[in-house]
Amino acid sequence: MSYIEDRDYEVIIDDIYLDKSKEKQTPYACFRLENAEHGRLFYNMYLTKGTAKQVAKTMGEFGYSVDDVKKPDFWKTVIPELIGQKAYITTALNEYNGKTSVKVAWLNGMPRAKRAPVEGIENEIASIFDDLESGVPF
Repeated sequence: MSYIEDRDYEVIIDDIYLDKSKEKQTPYACFRLENAEHGRLFYNMYLTKGTAKQVAKTMGEFGYSVDDVKKPDFWKTVIPELIGQKAYITTALNEYNGKTSVKVAWLNGMPRAKRAPVEGIENEIASIFDDLESGVPF
C-alpha cells in the first residue's frame, strides 16, 4: 500500500546522511524513512539560516536543544543517533517535471505527535456544566 497525500504516518528513521544540493550547494540532512505497511520515503531537511528555527524545533522533538544544534560535532556524531528512532511525517502532493508523487511535507519527532494525557482534567471539564439546569431546552 502506498502513501496518501495529507495524511500522518508513523515511520522509523532508517538512515540519515549529510550532503549538499548539486545546483546551489545548500547543505541538507537526507532522511530515509520506513513504514512497514507503506514503504520507504526520503525527506531532505535543508539546513539554512531560513530553516534554522524549524530545524532546531524538529531536533528539539527528538530531545536535542538549540545549544546542541549549534555545535558542529552534533551534525557529525549525534545525527546518526536518530537512526532507528520513531518519527511522524505528514505527506503532501509533489509535482515535478509533469509527474505527481507523494512527498514528506513535515517530519516531526515523537513528543510533538504524541502528547501525554493531562491527568485529572475530566473533573475540570465536567465542572463547567455545573450551572446548567437539567431542564434547559435546546
